Amino acid sequence: MEPSKTHLAAGTLSLFLAIAGVLSSSAAPIISEILADNESVLRDEDGEWEDWLELYNPDPDPYDLGGHFLTDNPDNPTKWRIPDNTILQ
Repeated sequence: MEPSKTHLAAGTLSLFLAIAGVLSSSAAPIISEILADNESVLRDEDGEWEDWLELYNPDPDPYDLGGHFLTDNPDNPTKWRIPDNTILQ
């Protein structure tokens, strides 16, 4: 049985939450869900088929993601910088 395009994309997508510095929280944020190569599953509020991820903070204290990075390219770990004061509750 041949895997679907979505399974292949999810399996081959290298998504990194590159954390600069030492985590001050007792628990690091977790990528709890990811939808890669979204072409027909869920539309965003603008009607677009965007890829997305969901982050979960297991710590009771808010966590500032500012200064961390997301990427889909292991050769460019700082591809997209999360803006300062992006607080994960």
